[in-house]
Amino acid sequence: MPVLTLILPELAAPSATTDTALLPQLPVLELWLARAHRHPLPDHWHRWLATTAGGPLLATAAAGGVVAASLGLTETRHYWLATPVHYVAGIDTLRLHPAGLLRLSDAQQGQLAEDFMRVFAGSGWELMITGGRDLLLVGPAQAAFETVDPATLLGRDPAAGWSRAAVATPLRRLAAEVEMWLHEHVVNRQREASGQLPATGLWFWSGGSPSPAVPASAPGVLWADDAYASALWRLLGAGTQAVPVPVGLERAPGAEDLTVVLSLDQLQPLESHWLSPALRQLRTGQRGALSLVAAGCCWTLTRMGLRRFWRRPQPWWVGLRAC
Repeated sequence: MPVLTLILPELAAPSATTDTALLPQLPVLELWLARAHRHPLPDHWHRWLATTAGGPLLATAAAGGVVAASLGLTETRHYWLATPVHYVAGIDTLRLHPAGLLRLSDAQQGQLAEDFMRVFAGSGWELMITGGRDLLLVGPAQAAFETVDPATLLGRDPAAGWSRAAVATPLRRLAAEVEMWLHEHVVNRQREASGQLPATGLWFWSGGSPSPAVPASAPGVLWADDAYASALWRLLGAGTQAVPVPVGLERAPGAEDLTVVLSLDQLQPLESHWLSPALRQLRTGQRGALSLVAAGCCWTLTRMGLRRFWRRPQPWWVGLRAC
């Protein structure tokens, strides 16, 4: 039976200081978390997805290298994901906005990439569009250093995510220059005029050289506007991709495995458009299993698992903290 996998990179347990009385009730998510079998992920969801879909060879490759390889880039340079972000500055603090992982339109991304080439000409850095939320930063090959997914920094001081290794200094310097470049940029004026958060920075992460070629596989259909997931499917020569992601499961292929990478602009549509229909498909036998990947865990739910009535649902943020 086909399997449905929902990947929610931005869904995390609220901090201990969050007023839970203000959080929405999500009974389907709470049932799912209570009755599912929980598997902690050994690493980032990128590596889990690569291992599941393409095997261990791809799982060791940096996300930027996977995206570069999928675009046919084979130069001996390094490639980083460049995620548009919105910072909130206080008197003496800086935070990544809780909704600060931005999705720029194709036209806005094109404007930024073109202007970057003009402003940073001769610097050794280039910016490319990918067709997903993240852009691709191209720079000189260098020793690897640890980087952090900005989704793990939402609402926090972004300084906690920057490597202090000496080899990371050029990238940190570029990030600071990019913040100055984006201040009052025409793309941000357009976004603010339409009521959208401006991109006050680009977060560079998961850099490396292009990944090696891999044999074709068949991991099913992908729905995502995530640059990494889309690149992984292209490298595998697998399935169809839906960009932008449909608003729910109504158009979901019934006879194939489906992987969906979802952005969380709001939690209520997650419940009504995705989790409830998924649960109906499981109960009626349209799906053999459901997997939810979020907050460092994979929760896999089966029809047999639904019968675990002794596992009483808890508030969803309690369930997420259990991982």
